[in-house]
Amino acid sequence: MDPTRQQTQRQYILAPASESDMPRLMSIMFAAFDQEPYHETVENVRVPSFQSTAAWASGSGPAASWPPADQYENEVQAATGNRYLEAWRKDPNQEIIMCIDPSSTQILGWAKWVVHARWREEKEWNAPLPPYPQHAAPLSEKEQRAIVAFTQKAERKRRQLRGGRPYVFLGNLTVDPEYHRRGVGRTLLEWGFRKTEALKARLREEGQTELADDVVVYLEATDMGMLLYTKMGFERVDQTIIEPEEWDGGRQVVYPVMVWRP
Repeated sequence: MDPTRQQTQRQYILAPASESDMPRLMSIMFAAFDQEPYHETVENVRVPSFQSTAAWASGSGPAASWPPADQYENEVQAATGNRYLEAWRKDPNQEIIMCIDPSSTQILGWAKWVVHARWREEKEWNAPLPPYPQHAAPLSEKEQRAIVAFTQKAERKRRQLRGGRPYVFLGNLTVDPEYHRRGVGRTLLEWGFRKTEALKARLREEGQTELADDVVVYLEATDMGMLLYTKMGFERVDQTIIEPEEWDGGRQVVYPVMVWRP
C-alpha cells in the first residue's frame, strides 16, 4: 500500500488522488451534485458539438487526455475531468484527497483543497480572472454570463475577504450518495483541519503571530453541505448571491461563505 495513505479512526483510508483517479472522482461529483445550480451551470457544460461519440470513445478529439476519455461514464464527464486536471496541473497549492473503503478499495468521496501557506502580494492574489471553461463548446452570451456569475462572483468575494493572507480553501467536497451520513465528509474535513492547524503552528514558530491567528478554512457552502459544516464548527461570515436573471434557474441562489478557525 502507498505509504502516504493513512488510516483514520473511522477505518477509512485517506490518500492523495492521482490523475488516473479522475474518472471515478467525476462520477461521484456528477451523482452527488445532480440538480445543484452551480454544477448544472458550470460543470455540466456541453462538450464540442462536432465531437462524435465514436471520437469520444476512442479518446480522440477535443476531450482526448489522460486518463483516456473512454474511462469516463460519458463525454461531459470527460470534458469536465480535463478541466479539473488542467487546473490541478497548473496550481502547486492544490491537493485532491480521497476517502477510500479499505475493504473494497473503492473511492467513497473526495475533497479539493488549496493551501495558501504564505503571505501573497496583491499582484499574485488579485491577478486577472481566467476565462472559463477551457474545453466547452462555443457558448451563447447568456450561458457565458451565467458561468461568470457562478465562478467569478465567488472568487471576487474570496479575494475581498481574504486578500493575500494565508488560509486553506475547500474548493470541493463530494461524497458518493450511497455513502452519505457514514462519516466520509467528516473524515475529509478532518484532513483539512489538520492541515490548517499545522499551518497555524508553522506561522507561529516563524514569529508571524498575526497571520497565524487569522488562519482559517474557507468555503462556499451548498444547501446539502450546510448541516455538516455547521456540525463541524464552521461559522457563516458572508454570502455570494446569484440573482434569477443571471442564470436559467429562475430563482435566487445563495452560497453562504463559512470559515472554521483552529
